[in-house]
Amino acid sequence: MRFLVSLDDEVFHSLYLEPTQAEYIKGLLEAQIEKKEKERGSPLKNPPPERKRKKGEPPLPPLDDITKNLFGEEVQEKTKKKSTAPPYGQIYAIAKKEFPDFNFRTTTQKRNRKIARLWRANGKSIFVFEELFKMASASDFLNSRNGHSFRGKLSLTWIIDKAEDILDGKYDNERMSWALDKKPEMIDAVVVGIGRTRINPEHGKQIGECDVTGLPKYILTQDETNNDK
Repeated sequence: MRFLVSLDDEVFHSLYLEPTQAEYIKGLLEAQIEKKEKERGSPLKNPPPERKRKKGEPPLPPLDDITKNLFGEEVQEKTKKKSTAPPYGQIYAIAKKEFPDFNFRTTTQKRNRKIARLWRANGKSIFVFEELFKMASASDFLNSRNGHSFRGKLSLTWIIDKAEDILDGKYDNERMSWALDKKPEMIDAVVVGIGRTRINPEHGKQIGECDVTGLPKYILTQDETNNDK
């Protein structure tokens, strides 16, 4: 049997003793322990004076309740609440990777609530956001690339709002190819600064009618010379 023995309570020596020697040492140690306890005074034999409750001070709850509140229900409840919150930092980091030009300086409670709903609706998985932002970033239509012209304002909030459509593939390049084949509808109009011409009404804003020709009067909001781009 191996013992740790110390003469000064600081340096300990490891000793291997035969069973008969071990029993002898064990007896000595037990005697020393009993002696030390008598010198200190047993907590049962010398209890501390009972603290008197001050006037108006509420009584302490039972010990079981304190332990339960501190280490049981209350701690578990807090942990549960933390675990149900979406990992917003990770989600915004994924979005920033796919859309570095978006404004991530401000976050709104309204947007975070939408993120939380989407997160819960998809099994509290961050994978849905990885797929969502990747699909939105790959869409030429949403990003006005390769001949597409998206009339909306692509933003993080818009992507969250349209998550179901994006994840369903509604804006995939293959499914949006029809938008490239569709020729813009041209109309006769009078354009401020140009005069009578044919324009795509989507590239301008009607402000009335021309008094002379009776044609709709427009101001351009998009350069007509870039129609083919």
